[in-house]
Amino acid sequence: MKGLRLIFGFLMALLTGINQAQEYNPFEKYCDDSVYISKFRFTELGLGNYVKQMYNCPSGEPFFNAIRNDELQNPGYYFQYPYGTIAGNDKLAPSPEERDFLATLMFNYLSSKYYSASLLDSIDNRYLAEWDRMEFFFEADINNIRFRFSGWYGKFAHIFVFTDFDSKEGFIEKANQYFNLPEMDINKVSLDKDTDSPDYFYSYDNRNADFKLVAYPFLKRKIEEGKSAYSIDGAVLDLTIYPEEK
Repeated sequence: MKGLRLIFGFLMALLTGINQAQEYNPFEKYCDDSVYISKFRFTELGLGNYVKQMYNCPSGEPFFNAIRNDELQNPGYYFQYPYGTIAGNDKLAPSPEERDFLATLMFNYLSSKYYSASLLDSIDNRYLAEWDRMEFFFEADINNIRFRFSGWYGKFAHIFVFTDFDSKEGFIEKANQYFNLPEMDINKVSLDKDTDSPDYFYSYDNRNADFKLVAYPFLKRKIEEGKSAYSIDGAVLDLTIYPEEK
């Protein structure tokens, strides 16, 4: 059934040329956000091995080695830009298969208010030479909302939305606003908070679904007089989509 839904959604996108977004502006380049990522968040994301890699990485090693991994169960932190990768030439233009992969997922999971076929024109591929694989990472402003798309072709896709809310009800409300998801049970939404910083973590993980939804603050940190000062600039909704296994 999932496979039929995905195929039908993609065919409809091609046949109708649907373009529901009223305003669409791609980001020309990735914005290097000064976001602070705590160990608490990495742990909540299930990236404990990533934390060990990052903090044990020799100073002479490129930092991007810790950004991505070759293990599908622990692939890395996909909110982060994959530094050190190759991009920006014609050889990395997305193939028809890669465009189909993203077109199908975006059409099926983005709300019709934010889906636009022209999003595919903003795909920015990244080649990870160390593991000989192609990934994507790009951003777009849709109806004055900032979206970020990141993932591993054929394996999964992240859709990040920069928004704001402060409750479980708000978490579900924003999810329904930006995404096309099955009805969510608020009793299955969990919220955990860090005792050492304002970091928090919402999660909704339905093991029977082909997606996972979490959220966390856009957290910034400055060192003032030897002490850490934190500030929160909205929240990030992080939807991970797993295509149906064939």
